[in-house]
Formats: sequence, C-alpha cells, structure tokens
Amino acid sequence: MAAFDIFELSIKGRGAHAAMPHLAVDPIVAAAQVISGLQTIASRNVDPLERTVVIVTQIHGGDTWNVIPERAVLRGTSRSFSSAVRDQIEPAIRRIADGACRACDAEMQLRYERRYPPTVNTATETEIAASAAVSLVGESNVRRNFLPSIGCGRLRLSSGKETGGLHLDRQRRRRTRSGAAQPALRFQRCGAAYRRELLGSACRDGAGQRESLRRSAGEMPLNRVFGSSIPLWATITLAKTGSPL
Repeated sequence: MAAFDIFELSIKGRGAHAAMPHLAVDPIVAAAQVISGLQTIASRNVDPLERTVVIVTQIHGGDTWNVIPERAVLRGTSRSFSSAVRDQIEPAIRRIADGACRACDAEMQLRYERRYPPTVNTATETEIAASAAVSLVGESNVRRNFLPSIGCGRLRLSSGKETGGLHLDRQRRRRTRSGAAQPALRFQRCGAAYRRELLGSACRDGAGQRESLRRSAGEMPLNRVFGSSIPLWATITLAKTGSPL
C-alpha cells in the first residue's frame, strides 16, 4: 500500500471587481496554472516505472459572481511507494506552484504533511502469515503475488523496502442468493481463527507456550509476538473487513 501525504496551497493575489480585471492579481488564474503544472510531476519528474499520484481534490476561492477574490486555496494528496519518489514530490510541488504564481504576480504558501509511510512486508513475517492463512482456507484461497495498491491504510509498517504481501481471496466471502455466507470462509469466524493460527505459527518456544498463545489469542495483541512490527498484509486486510482481530 502506498505512502499517503497531503498538501495545501494558499495563493494570494489582489482582489478587484470582475469588470476591472486589470486592477487585480487573479488567484483563480494562478491556481489553474498550478493545477496544470502539478500534472507533470507524475508524467515528467518521476521515473515512469515508479507508480505515483499527485492530485488536487479541492479548490476554494471567492464567494460571489462579480468579484475577483484575493485568495484561492488548493488541497490535495500524493501517493508513492518508495522513499526516493516521496522525497521528490514536495519540492516539485513547491517549485511548480512558486513558478506559476510568480508568473501571475501572486504569492503562495505550501503546507505539506507526511501522513503514512508505504506498507512494507518483510519476507519472513509474510511467509508466517501466508502459511497460517493456507492452513485455514487452503492454498487456492490465498493470493501471494499481486500489484501493490495505490490506496493506503492506517495499519502499516515501513522499513524502506518494496511493498508486497498477501490477502485472502475476497471472492470466497461473497454471499449466495439466499443470503447465507459461503461455508468455505465465514469471515467473522475466520478472522479469529486466523489470529490464533498466526500467533501459534509465530511462537517458537515450544508446544506448551504455543497452545497458551492460541487460547489467549482473543486478548493478546499481535505486537506481543512480533515485537513492535506487524508488517502483514493479511492482518491489515482482515482488520479492514471488520473481522475480530
């Protein structure tokens, strides 16, 4: 899953009556040029093999039909999968916005916030999660290789490597026409079972402690087993579906 950042651009011009635009410094025109320029970050500044998104999702300026406002505000988000690309985005936004605003004789201020880093699943822990899932639902119902998601989640870990992992096949969760859940994967129950299996697989201190972990799985957080790191896509996926993890 991709890193998630947000940005806000405040563009200051000079207000005037719409009938006298020569007296104004129009922040709406400057904002339009900024929006166009930001499209070049993904298409011209970042390696085409690297997936990234820089998108404006809000524009605010003015509150009547016949007045050029003094200010306009742009807000948006960026997504990326590597630290190198992530480090390119903020200065690129600043450079493009500053250049467009200067060309219009306007001023700009940028607020850029780094929210969540990219999800990075380490190979060892991912294999533990995969094996636990396979033992519950079978190899055919566990997907190990798929394209990373440009979306983001709040349960994540970053270690500077590429994102990846596994998730349980959602097709197995679909309900029949009668409304009954398919017996192969009653997902609420599977979430608790998966947690117990995951804890058991991660425990290396003997059968007695493993069985103790299985019995207490409903109360023990996963970081008690893995330490502070839980880089498991399967865990994230199950949590997002509302399973009792």
